[in-house]
Amino acid sequence: MNYLITIFKLSLLIACFTYGVVVGVYKFFPYQVLQDVKCKLNNTCSVSPVFQNQLKFDKPDYDGSWVPVVQTQTGLELTEITPDEEILNSFIFSWVRIEDDNIEQASALKFKDGSIYYINRQDPQILSQLGLSDENLPAKAGVRAVFDFQGQTLAYVAYVEENCVTAKLVSLGTNETLLDLGCIDVDEANLDLVGGGHLVLNENEFLIAIGTGTAHTVGNQYNQNAQHDESYWGKILKFSFVEGSHKVSVYSKGHRNPQGMFARKGKIYAVEHGPRGGDEINEISEANNYGWPKQSLGSETDGTPINKSTEDIPNYVDPLYAFIPSIGISDINECPQSYSNYYQPYKCLAVSSMRAGAIFFLVFNDNRILFTERMDFESRIRKIVID
Repeated sequence: MNYLITIFKLSLLIACFTYGVVVGVYKFFPYQVLQDVKCKLNNTCSVSPVFQNQLKFDKPDYDGSWVPVVQTQTGLELTEITPDEEILNSFIFSWVRIEDDNIEQASALKFKDGSIYYINRQDPQILSQLGLSDENLPAKAGVRAVFDFQGQTLAYVAYVEENCVTAKLVSLGTNETLLDLGCIDVDEANLDLVGGGHLVLNENEFLIAIGTGTAHTVGNQYNQNAQHDESYWGKILKFSFVEGSHKVSVYSKGHRNPQGMFARKGKIYAVEHGPRGGDEINEISEANNYGWPKQSLGSETDGTPINKSTEDIPNYVDPLYAFIPSIGISDINECPQSYSNYYQPYKCLAVSSMRAGAIFFLVFNDNRILFTERMDFESRIRKIVID
């Protein structure tokens, strides 16, 4: 009997190898199928490392405008729940797609008591509280970030007032304006480039990422703000709160449109939209300069080259990694624990994208990317949260 099993195994191996050679031009070989069959024959099958987002649909209490993905009490129903999986090099990644017509460009996302909560960009409660109407809120305007700090809920909101595009950071509890960015001429502005990434550093400090507010060429006057210390546009700002008052300082500069931020073991990472190519992952340190608009690994949207030299940029720091072409980079977080553990002692970051419709895992050491692994979802991914 053992002799017959051995012959069967060898025959299967030869058949699979031949099949792989025949279709090898397509770079396909049934390794996963072969591995599954072999382990079943040898009775050595074990559970593959799997990280699976299991959603709980109970509705806990929530505050303000936070809306749960599933809210059966008000008649919100899931139109579709689609399970799926993708085979990576060493993992099977299982995931669930939830179609919910009430989610429209979510600007904030969080887990609470095992459930998912979101706030849309055009959230009527927040915008009306701030006195903003349809006149102030053309397409792309609205809530860009919401986060909690020192018992307050803070909202970063972009809007139009007369001939100005501007943005401000407001406490929703007191309506106090903590930051007012000033005017960009409406004909020169692009509300997609106001930033919105944020990171709470400790109980007294947080960072918020501010874009340039314009998509024009590098020579445009508003792009120059990213290098001007007297302007808060194109910066990552630090807010420090002491004895009831707060101070705002420039933490880093030379940013075009920074998005999500994440901290791990004393390091701060941020993702940033490039123009045409040059989406960046940066390690953020205080007083550093990240180049824009003096330098970029991308080009202008019409293909015109942008300077690559960094000689005349004090405190310049190269990106940890840049995507060429652009992926529509959107957010950053740590990798799922099982994935990170597998590649220890190396570091791992997870980056989401809108244009590429994918999540990228980047494994690196000492500021050198060793490899990336891509998971395709065929959907624009705006936020990534690890529970």
